[in-house]
Amino acid sequence: VGLYRNQPEEKVAAELAGVPERTFVTAHTHVQIDRHVTWQPADGAELSTHPHGEMQRPDGPARHWHIVNPGSVGLPLNRQTEAQFAVIESVDPALEPGGWAVTHHRVAYDRAAALDAYARRGMLEAGGVMSHLFYWELVTAEVEIIYFYRWAYENGLDPDRDGLQTVFAQYDQRTGRGQYVRERDPLHNGAAR
Repeated sequence: VGLYRNQPEEKVAAELAGVPERTFVTAHTHVQIDRHVTWQPADGAELSTHPHGEMQRPDGPARHWHIVNPGSVGLPLNRQTEAQFAVIESVDPALEPGGWAVTHHRVAYDRAAALDAYARRGMLEAGGVMSHLFYWELVTAEVEIIYFYRWAYENGLDPDRDGLQTVFAQYDQRTGRGQYVRERDPLHNGAAR
């Protein structure tokens, strides 16, 4: 779910088929995006305009969207641990299709307090595996939850069926992911924050 930088234009256009606005500000993926997507009816591409996924070929003019994701201040997932945000300014549509210019920003901050709060306030213990995976995401700015579930399913495991804690322990042991995270964790190695 969500829109990504490298997603093919026809897939993005299918997701946005029902969006009449030229500029679409989104989030969810925790990754900064400033992208323009155009759909041409002559391209033969189909746009999904039905919520249940039936494909319809709409008639009409080309469609164009300016897609903006400001990123994430608290949990970026693009391997960049800085707080990320965007400033969006109204401009002449001749300068920027859709009439909005985007400037992305990244600001380094000391993550140690947030990381320390996971243990000090009992979050790691109370939240179990999912809290550990969120902690790992804060350390690495990578999609640790996706990595875990992908590994589990690729190895014939189902965390719901086989036990979340059991599968997580196997994941950590077999992949060394916990060590990878510890090497980057400012609470464990004094790394630059």
